[in-house]
Amino acid sequence: MTSRDYSYNGELAEFTHLRIEPFSIDRIGHWYLLSTGTAPTDGSRARVFAALLRDASLRDLCGNPLMLAIVIEADARNWVTDGEKAPLLGRCVEMLTENWDATRGVVRLGTGTVTPRQMKTSLADLSCRLIQQDRADFTVGDFEGLVASNVGIHDSPVELLKACHATGLITAQDRGTYRFTHQALRDYLAASRVADHVSAATPLLHACPSNPHAQNVWRLS
Repeated sequence: MTSRDYSYNGELAEFTHLRIEPFSIDRIGHWYLLSTGTAPTDGSRARVFAALLRDASLRDLCGNPLMLAIVIEADARNWVTDGEKAPLLGRCVEMLTENWDATRGVVRLGTGTVTPRQMKTSLADLSCRLIQQDRADFTVGDFEGLVASNVGIHDSPVELLKACHATGLITAQDRGTYRFTHQALRDYLAASRVADHVSAATPLLHACPSNPHAQNVWRLS
């Protein structure tokens, strides 16, 4: 049983294979009710969670049980307020790049000595480029062309890509292409790049009038 099927290569072909579908809006609300004892409506504290669910990209994120658990915990502890999504998305990225494996002592094979910082920096650069070009998918070549300065002397771009894939932040598509698993986390990573490097803001501003993703990144940054 696995939550990361990228590591499965069909060794158990004779078994019955089942996949849990992403949670619907009703199931998200039911999980919130079971976790907090409160329905996610516009009343009381739950109004913040209800507001989050009105954002299509965050509804998609909450369709993943791990991400939903993080969002509910953040909501319950008052870590997120109306209109303040960036800290919440940052916790989700941190969980996937650092805590998810570290708390379990898991070591991923084939990822060299890649660090969480390398992964976040590379994916932030990549997400900015994709948004500026109004693209969703990217190739290995696209990735390698952007990460040369982020690869350590003991690693390679391929190992860095494998490490990013292992986090679940990106998903393999057909014909050797990849895309970010969750739009909300892609936009957050791009926003972190803009916040850290003012030079990245100019092309994003040029894209804002016609690109809703660029507008979202600007708000987050």
